[in-house]
Amino acid sequence: MRTSKSYSKSVYYSGTEKLKMKQRVEFEILPKVKLKKALTVDEQISYMEYKGIKFNMTSKQEAKKILENLNYYFKVSVYRKFFNKNNASGYDLLDFKMLTDLASIDMGVRYFLLQLTLDVEHAAKVALINDLTKNSRVDEYLIVTQFKNTDKNYFKMISKRFSGTKYMKDFHDKRRDQISFWVLIELLDMGGLVKFLKFYVNNPIYNTKPIAINVKNASSLLVYTKNIRNCTAHSNPFIYNIFERRVPASNQLVSYANVMGIDSNTVRYDKVNDLVSLFHLHKYLCSEELSGRRKREGLELVKRSKRLGVYYKGNVKLEKTVEIFNILLDCLN
Repeated sequence: MRTSKSYSKSVYYSGTEKLKMKQRVEFEILPKVKLKKALTVDEQISYMEYKGIKFNMTSKQEAKKILENLNYYFKVSVYRKFFNKNNASGYDLLDFKMLTDLASIDMGVRYFLLQLTLDVEHAAKVALINDLTKNSRVDEYLIVTQFKNTDKNYFKMISKRFSGTKYMKDFHDKRRDQISFWVLIELLDMGGLVKFLKFYVNNPIYNTKPIAINVKNASSLLVYTKNIRNCTAHSNPFIYNIFERRVPASNQLVSYANVMGIDSNTVRYDKVNDLVSLFHLHKYLCSEELSGRRKREGLELVKRSKRLGVYYKGNVKLEKTVEIFNILLDCLN
């Protein structure tokens, strides 16, 4: 197979060239890395090469264009955590193309999960307003005052945030002196919605009436959905460390995970904990039609993840990540 001159230079080195590259990295680039100094794009490529990342499927010239125009170093290099280092602290069988492929997959996952969180947030608000409306003990204005008194600084911050934005200012200003619960819920972000749900569900004045199970579930699980919402909305990498940090999991969440087919040890990973919460809430808060559509979209993502699947075969972390997503998607039936 013919290769371009640039491709050849990115792959084949004489002993002298390898030595020069190694010396340049050790004397010029490593000190900057240790001091957490910014690297030029050329230095980033040299550093990746020094760490054992290959440029066979993507030439260095192509990689430079990608890093300058389409992505940036952190967003690409973070996915190297899926791969094991050899004894020389480099990586085995890891090509730059694989990193950009995983970055593309992660972007699709983030967009997908963000949409799920928006679905759940809307459905939780609908369920909450419906429950408040049916609760004869709820006064539509008094309950807002009671909520305000639980945390006046927070309420002031929410009010100031929305009165100062052009999209919600008119809506807020017309009702600033008389805020009903349905107006308040429209103003609340997801963090505020979590606060209000907990206030309502745990308030002895209101919980004498059987509160709907979907509202109770939202009050206990929406905080985990918020974690995913924040991560995906801020475009932070998501898939690379799913099985790293462990957290305590409630018996309720372990039970939901077991029904899905996820064991109690796996659900104690931080992100798996949050994912189980999100998918459980989506199934029970959102319509069957919407959950079915999201499932089809998710399966397309899984299909997309197999585009370079031959290069990931035997990668336990990646295979386990795909397995978890398949299990979660199944629960949307």
